[in-house]
Amino acid sequence: MAQHGSGRLGVLTIEGDEGWSVAELREALGRRGVVVESIRSPEELPSVAGRSGTVLVVTGPRSAIGLGEVLRELLSHRPSAVLLALDRHLMHELEVPLPRRQVIGFRAFQGARGRTSVELSAGSDVPGEVLDSVTSLLRAAGINALQLRGADPGPVAPRVVAAYAAQAGALIRDGEPPEAVEAAAVHRLCFGLGPIGAVRSFGRERLEEALRVSERSGDAAEGLDVMRDLLGDSDSAAVPDPVPPVDRMWSVDSALLLAGVVGELSLLASEIGVDRAELDTYVRDLLGSPVGPLAYADLLGLDAIAQSLRRGPVPSRWERGLKPLIERGELGAKSGRGFLRWHVELAEEGKVRYELRGAYALITLSRPERLNALDEGMWRGLRSALRRANGDDRVRAVLVKGEGRAFSAGDDIAMMAAWKGFGDAKAWHDELLMPLLRELLEHSKPLIALVDGIAFGGGCELLLGFDVVVASERSLFSVPEVLIGAIPPIASSLGPAFLGRKIARYALTGEWMTADQARELGIVDVVVHHSQLEQVGVEFVVKVIRSSPQSIRSVKEVIAAFRSTQWPLLALGANRLVSLASTEEFREGMEAFLGRRSPRWFLGKK
Repeated sequence: MAQHGSGRLGVLTIEGDEGWSVAELREALGRRGVVVESIRSPEELPSVAGRSGTVLVVTGPRSAIGLGEVLRELLSHRPSAVLLALDRHLMHELEVPLPRRQVIGFRAFQGARGRTSVELSAGSDVPGEVLDSVTSLLRAAGINALQLRGADPGPVAPRVVAAYAAQAGALIRDGEPPEAVEAAAVHRLCFGLGPIGAVRSFGRERLEEALRVSERSGDAAEGLDVMRDLLGDSDSAAVPDPVPPVDRMWSVDSALLLAGVVGELSLLASEIGVDRAELDTYVRDLLGSPVGPLAYADLLGLDAIAQSLRRGPVPSRWERGLKPLIERGELGAKSGRGFLRWHVELAEEGKVRYELRGAYALITLSRPERLNALDEGMWRGLRSALRRANGDDRVRAVLVKGEGRAFSAGDDIAMMAAWKGFGDAKAWHDELLMPLLRELLEHSKPLIALVDGIAFGGGCELLLGFDVVVASERSLFSVPEVLIGAIPPIASSLGPAFLGRKIARYALTGEWMTADQARELGIVDVVVHHSQLEQVGVEFVVKVIRSSPQSIRSVKEVIAAFRSTQWPLLALGANRLVSLASTEEFREGMEAFLGRRSPRWFLGKK
């Protein structure tokens, strides 16, 4: 039994005009043990009027007219409100013989995981305490409720779902398999309902009728036209429910799916004046997302969302809601303000840039003129940035990327060539290499590397210390240290433990790997188009956000404990590199690289 204050919540329904919303709400309340009683005529009123508890009256427009006297009698004895189903109407279209200050229109829909979502439409003459009381009662019963005060905008949820479906339809029309589009929404964006699942959940017929009610539904209805051929007459498609992850989902522009929802919400927010955070929470629970679509858009960047909208079916309409924000420089978490407000921070650690973007940190290796080669300043800067993220409770995950054409070309050969021998190499080992590796391997936050372009030498080896590595399709990988008289200390020590025997081939030959080969080896987790790289990084951040913080910490502690067992091997590899620094072959390798010639240790040398 749901409780409200000291009394119970009872629900009185008036039968005779029971549409979709009334049935949905009664079922949802019943699942939570709320008493639901019904009457069909005025004669039945005395049987319920004298009972204790708060009575919430639920009915349809025709019942309200036919039983006007009954309802007025009930409202005269109790501090109740009449919830009037608006399945086929807008609130201002109804002439109801009841005090308007006690009448609240509603629409009920089934959202993700079977949870009922209810939109409450109240005129300006309904006291705030009445609307708040009804909202609290529904939320206490586990119902996702949204308040809409003033002019009735029509059904919100169907407009959102239709926009979602429109973008999905555009992707399917452009050749993406339906199951890949659905999987991208469910397994990449982490929405509890994919676009096909959302249309199934609502039922296409009901969705179409709800959209017809809306005065501004014309463009949004395009999504249903796209889905019609796919779903046929039964609201089903050749897509399993639930849909499993599929490899092809990584080729889908998932931001396009999000962009349709965000575009529709941005228009709604401006039309109805509802608080953006409230609207975001409502749609978050409707679609079953770990973060609301507006928050998700802020994390991705509103400029990126606008770019995706330009590839969508109706960009001019949806982009209107974003344009004023972008023109004001309100780009989301990167600027501190977008649809919502965010904590931001910017720091330069030498040639390493650190940005706090609300829930995550973005660390950028920023030496593009040298392909982000790791000189002493870069080693120090990267360690300092990682330590900053590690100590900030606001940071749930860390993204690391390189600026320009490379993640990192590896250690700066000019720096290594300047070593005078063992002493300089040992100082680099003690002061730079090992402290950074310890920070990386023992970091308490999930570390996600975004690789676009070259990841060679140390730039490739550092990836073994990350938890997730996302690479663009045009990336290349190599550990070529043996070609210059050195040794890949991490690949030759941690590599066999983390990746297995196959790493030996690349550590011994210096061969290049494509992104797909690096994925097969285990260096890379996911390969995507370069235009989606940061987007997929944020998707992994959201996956971390949906997880228990204490569970994340525990997983990281256990992983760090395993990595610590490999420290003797890592120390052996690093010390071997230091010992090689004083050899003639090391010196020859450095000079040959800088002189752009082959080293003179090949067969046939004189």
